[in-house]
Amino acid sequence: MTIKEYEDFEEKQNGKTQKVILAMIALLAACHKDIEKELSDFYRKYGSDGVVTYQEARKWASGYDHRRRMMVIFMAISMLLGDCFAELYSAMDTHLRRLIRDEFKLHGLKLSDELLEKILKTKWANEYGESNWLPRLNAYEGRWRLVLWRDLKTALHTLNDVDDVIDDYNIRFRSMENLIKTLVITESTAVGTIARREIFKEMGVKKYKFYAREDERTCETCNALHGKIFPISAYEVGVTASPIHFRCRCIEVPIT
Repeated sequence: MTIKEYEDFEEKQNGKTQKVILAMIALLAACHKDIEKELSDFYRKYGSDGVVTYQEARKWASGYDHRRRMMVIFMAISMLLGDCFAELYSAMDTHLRRLIRDEFKLHGLKLSDELLEKILKTKWANEYGESNWLPRLNAYEGRWRLVLWRDLKTALHTLNDVDDVIDDYNIRFRSMENLIKTLVITESTAVGTIARREIFKEMGVKKYKFYAREDERTCETCNALHGKIFPISAYEVGVTASPIHFRCRCIEVPIT
């Protein structure tokens, strides 16, 4: 295969990734809307004119009924967030499996169920440390669960009104969207690269070449790796194979 054919294939894969991102953003938007409703209902029930009064707020730390109210709203938010992330996981899992199958189909090779699962579970090094996409997604869920809970507690103790709370949540969800986008793009590249390593080994490839997209968006690290030839034994995602960084656009091609 030529470099152009590999680049064209990558563009098609990126198109599929973008569609998945849009679907995931829609899931986050639906979750965000449901949480806003829970917050609005909570304030309407226990507040006045969109504010939980100072007298009410003072009771949160000591009164059983108030702690129970807080726990109920927290559980509602947690459940909505948990359902959302479960759907994100399912969408991501389906997408990555499709990308792996596409890689093998491109090279005319059969893919066993065992190898598919091995590729999905392969860890690779990056800023998170050696891990793969599932624990990162789980970590995001736990982190956001705590952040949203902390925001609500702070809002009640500082007498923020419901509009301010919802505005804060808007900011949080926009940040979450950006994290999800970065995760999906980077992990899609990584899984495709890991699949390619297995393909190269099966094809008996001894060496491969690293190709960077040479334009104004290409970073210094990828530019320095561009055109370098490595033995297949040195093939390491995040070091000598893409993604070198978040949203990396580089590719590897076999030397035959």
